[in-house]
Amino acid sequence: MWGVNAGLAWLAATTQLSFRPYDAQPILKAPKVPGARSDFKLVEGKHILSPKTMLELPRPGNGVANSAGDLTLVPLSQYGFDENRTNKTIYIIPLQSTVNPVELPLFDGGEAFWIDDRTIGHVRPGSDGKSSQELYAVSVEYTVDTTTVTPKSPVRVGEFPDAQLSNFKYSKSGALVFSAYVYEDRNLSSVREQDEKWRNRGNTALVYDENFVRHWDEYRGPKRQALFSVDLKKNKGEWTLGEEVFALQLPQHSTPVEPFGGAEDFDVSETHVLYTTKDPNVPEALHTRQNVYLAPLRPAPGSDLVRELTSGIQGATHNPVLSKDGKKAAWAEMERDGYESDRSKLVVYDIEAGVRFTITENWDQSVADLTFTPDGKSIIFTSGHNAKILLYTIPVPPTPAHSDMHLPVVIPIALTTKHAATNPQALPGGRVSFTSSSLKSPNDIFVLSGLDTDSAVPHKIEIKRVSKFTEDKLSDLGLSEPEEFWFTGAKDKRVQGWIVRPPGLTKGKKYPVVLLIHGGPQSAWEDNWSTRWNPQVFAQQGYVVVTINPTDELTMQRYIPEFTDAIAEDWGGRPFEDLRKGWKHVLDNYEEVDGDRAVAAGASWGGYAINWIQSHPEWNFDFKALVCHDGVFDTVYNGFATDELYFFNHDFGGPPWSRRGREAAEKFNPVNRVSHWSTPQLIIHGSRDYRLAETEGLSVFNALQSRGIPSRIVIFPDENHWVLKPGNSLKWHYEVFRWFDQWVGTDKEYEGIRNAEDRASVAIAPVMTTTTKPSQLIKGFVPEPFSPSCLNSLLSVAHYCVANPAHLSCHLSPLTTTMQTAEVPPPSPSFEPNDSPDAIDYTQNISTLLRTSTKRAHNAVHHSELAGKLLRGELPKNEYIYFMMLLWRVYNAIEEGLETHSTNPVLAPTYRPALLSRAGCLSADIAYLLDTTEDAWQSTPLYRSLISAPPAGLRDYVAHLEQLAVSKDSTDNSRLLAHAYVRYLGDLSGGQSIRNRMAKAYDLPDTGAGASFYDFGSLQGSAGTGEKRASQGELLKIKEWYRAGMNEAVGDDRALKEALVQEANLAFDFNRRIFEDVATATKDTEPSDYTSQSKVVFDDSQAPEENTYPISSVVAFVMALALAHFTLVVGGFTGARGTEKFESFVLWLRGIAGQS
Repeated sequence: MWGVNAGLAWLAATTQLSFRPYDAQPILKAPKVPGARSDFKLVEGKHILSPKTMLELPRPGNGVANSAGDLTLVPLSQYGFDENRTNKTIYIIPLQSTVNPVELPLFDGGEAFWIDDRTIGHVRPGSDGKSSQELYAVSVEYTVDTTTVTPKSPVRVGEFPDAQLSNFKYSKSGALVFSAYVYEDRNLSSVREQDEKWRNRGNTALVYDENFVRHWDEYRGPKRQALFSVDLKKNKGEWTLGEEVFALQLPQHSTPVEPFGGAEDFDVSETHVLYTTKDPNVPEALHTRQNVYLAPLRPAPGSDLVRELTSGIQGATHNPVLSKDGKKAAWAEMERDGYESDRSKLVVYDIEAGVRFTITENWDQSVADLTFTPDGKSIIFTSGHNAKILLYTIPVPPTPAHSDMHLPVVIPIALTTKHAATNPQALPGGRVSFTSSSLKSPNDIFVLSGLDTDSAVPHKIEIKRVSKFTEDKLSDLGLSEPEEFWFTGAKDKRVQGWIVRPPGLTKGKKYPVVLLIHGGPQSAWEDNWSTRWNPQVFAQQGYVVVTINPTDELTMQRYIPEFTDAIAEDWGGRPFEDLRKGWKHVLDNYEEVDGDRAVAAGASWGGYAINWIQSHPEWNFDFKALVCHDGVFDTVYNGFATDELYFFNHDFGGPPWSRRGREAAEKFNPVNRVSHWSTPQLIIHGSRDYRLAETEGLSVFNALQSRGIPSRIVIFPDENHWVLKPGNSLKWHYEVFRWFDQWVGTDKEYEGIRNAEDRASVAIAPVMTTTTKPSQLIKGFVPEPFSPSCLNSLLSVAHYCVANPAHLSCHLSPLTTTMQTAEVPPPSPSFEPNDSPDAIDYTQNISTLLRTSTKRAHNAVHHSELAGKLLRGELPKNEYIYFMMLLWRVYNAIEEGLETHSTNPVLAPTYRPALLSRAGCLSADIAYLLDTTEDAWQSTPLYRSLISAPPAGLRDYVAHLEQLAVSKDSTDNSRLLAHAYVRYLGDLSGGQSIRNRMAKAYDLPDTGAGASFYDFGSLQGSAGTGEKRASQGELLKIKEWYRAGMNEAVGDDRALKEALVQEANLAFDFNRRIFEDVATATKDTEPSDYTSQSKVVFDDSQAPEENTYPISSVVAFVMALALAHFTLVVGGFTGARGTEKFESFVLWLRGIAGQS
């Protein structure tokens, strides 16, 4: 057999194949992924919103209006890759005229705020960049009638104490309030000195007696944030800073609240500061409770005038604000301590009366971004509704007699209807300025007018856009209009999603699709702009983008505990029912979506979702590749390792050591289902992510690598839960799109290797490990019809056969249809092992053991009379139908037993009825072949005779299976695994070639009717039919998974191995007797009632387990190898000597065939 052996040698040398015995490892075998597309490039261009273009767009912040309501300050930053720096400026924008905005460059960075209506305060680093911060005053000339806004030259006001200050707010009484990181003594003047001592303390140890140890992306040090005030007054036309600095909070209070708190965590009136801080009396890591306090701006020495306004039993509080006259305070308050995503209610506190009351108690949405109207009679705020963030107004009712009284129901009124509004500021004259973005545009400033000045009730609403920061840059990019869709999800609840299409869609063409899964989990995909997960950027790289807002979305719909809180203790349950139904809705309703080129990506809880989808191939998402960014791998471990421990305690019903918490976590723990993983996956993780520790990502990668699944990990040592640095973000996008492109890309040069069947084969067979694709190796060498796609298929077959030579007879049969011969050579005696127990090596894993120790029994079946008919294509249709009826009885018995004992630890790892069960398929096929229904065929005379007088082989086989199923001995129950192995592995090995021949012989339709017994889905789905059936590569994947599950379940149990070997040999003998039953029962049957003498080619179900080769398959194999070799070495048949090359090829092929 020189042709085969020599072919193996030269093909190995040419393509650098990695050879392994077929069953040497019970894991998936995969190509090396890194470098597979070294030439990949992101789609760029003048009219493309590429990742680089998006990252270089201006980033406007929230507008801050002056008290007159005619000007607003908008901070803006813009990064440039060429200069590798971020430029920061402030825009001064008129709110009541058409005057163009004026840019105020902040060359040294810093922070700007209003001191009065025509003076901007700018705090910037010292002139040498190292010394204390300095305050400058910038006067602005502007009237509504003028055509310009003119800022004057900055005037230095003074220098602050030597500490890092931020979050400046000015009170009209002449006090400037700010925050600073300080040591326990809260001495601003000594911060730099104490910093130096801390850095030079002689060691780097960090010692803790309580949590937090680390929070978000930093280990806790000795400093905390605190609020201070200093006098800032105008005297004879000049602004001056006071010398005395006041600490405004109690020593145990820290504001802003880390890690995300800022200026929104406090507010100032002419006399007081209102702030929120973590409750100092409970452990921070275990509680979300934040209290609201009121303190004087100029506290007298030794006074204790700080007042707590909250009840002390609430959860978190946010966004405290004071009315203009300082008589009322308001804040957003969550009811439950420990639940960070609880509904936020609007609470008002009458400072003079000392009465606290809630005014949205009976409203089912959360409030945020509060602001009093100038008269204090109403409050403007934002609230999420149906994946949009809208502006609302609500009147402040009269103060009740005492705190926490139930008030008459007052429903807020929506002022906007679309997009995402933030940072509203109520202005004089019934106006509101606010910032808004959408899925098509970053932030811009808008002014709403038409509110009744007495009640803030809408009168005649008008909304005017007063800035256009990015319009000119985005206008030529062809951004798609997002489409909102709704579907019925779990428990018949209506669920929302978005779809964003690539620009310039061609009607009738299908595009790859990506499902993005958000984090939170109580979060939502909203109609706003993102610089991290931007659907428009994904769409402009050629993908249809789908985002779904499943169960638990706090800002998605009205706050309904049954919906929003449903994810608690159900992380892997109901949300995934919503995702599955939403995904099906998209595939069923959007013809441009190519479900065969689907990928998915998620971050945080979305990363957990990716790992959980990976764990459940039976859900049939059929993603070809996955991306997990900073996701959860081990729910239990994460409950101990995360920074905010209250999160786990709420979402899983208790701490991870409690019975309730542990059970909820283990129930939905991806770490318990790694054996089900099979999809290629990219993992991204930041080393400074202390919310979900870096080991979560590393563990996922290690699991994938250990199972041989294509995988890659990208670590960002200097990033946290988010990738924020521009260069890192660009790399993030490159790696994500490169990964997607590798598995579902549409680049024409690579389509040959990327069709669904080739891709599945490449994903698991030991193929080329160089960075060059087969299509690149052969491109230009050969003309049509030997296209790159054709030769890719040949090479894929050759690669697979090199690693798995025993599979030739079944997997090359599609290539040898016209050469099939009737004669099958006898098996080589050298492949018949001695089956005596003493000769069996029980140190082998069970899948290898069953293959090697059942060859004699298998060969007896293989050479039976009926098997010969099947292999020669001489089986009459009546015999085939009767044979199917016998098999139906056998499969029913096997599958009923498997179902009964599905929790048996030996059977459970391979129990996948949606994927493997055949009884239902057999019933459907029999009905189709008899042209009747599934109920009716069991009333036919043929089947009734089978039941009334079952043939001996069937009778004994079924009785034996039923005895194993009803036995009280778990070992007997476990023996069912051997029967399932013999049946299912046989079906998976030769099914597709049988199906193709049978479909042709009986003229079966492409829908799969009549042939569904041989149709399997992929590991990502259940049984498939017609065009959805598994490819050869996917069938191999299932077999590898099945063997791995067997090996895992049986382990090194010698007694169990002996029992299964005995049972598998018995199963083969029962199959031999089934064949005899068919021959006996049908020998006198007239085929007149059936299609006459239609031949069915039935490859031996266990052919892959035997080293015998039909000569036609050997010839096809040699031709494939020879053609591939000739193409690679000689250069194909192109060029001036093409004819001579072809003649040489034929002579060479004859020589190989002769030696074969």
